[in-house]
Amino acid sequence: MTEKMFYDEPVPKRGHALQVANGIKRIVANNPSKMTYHGTNSYIVETTGGALVVDPGPAEDLVHFEAIIENIGKNPVGILVTHHHSDHFGSAPLLREKTGMPVYVSRAFPDDAFEPDGLLEDGQIVAGLTVLYTPGHASDHICFARSDGVLFTGDHVMSWNSSIVN
Repeated sequence: MTEKMFYDEPVPKRGHALQVANGIKRIVANNPSKMTYHGTNSYIVETTGGALVVDPGPAEDLVHFEAIIENIGKNPVGILVTHHHSDHFGSAPLLREKTGMPVYVSRAFPDDAFEPDGLLEDGQIVAGLTVLYTPGHASDHICFARSDGVLFTGDHVMSWNSSIVN
């Protein structure tokens, strides 16, 4: 018996930024699994101040990392992390080192081995996105809402699976 996923889309091209909405590009990491579907989604979001990277992805995927570098443009302004899991946060330190972009995480971020540039709280605005504290999947999980209704949910909402809550 073959397992059928609830949501079925073609496997995305790796190392490629796809325009998914106005001012938003998605790059899918090459870390497919039952937990990540085709792979972790990283987003490059154009704001009036410059480009933000939401969830830069796993540290191990250098093709993914280079695709982010190639697509952030000339005025990158920051890295936003929805939660501390390595498939979302892993390459943030290297991306900061390579670009100088500050890294912003939830005030509840548990990793004491990493010093972020900013701690985010529920309701705070960062580069035009509103921070929503949404613990559940992870104790530090946050989502980012754009004024036009777009919501970056990390692992809080997944179209192919239920989010895991420990």
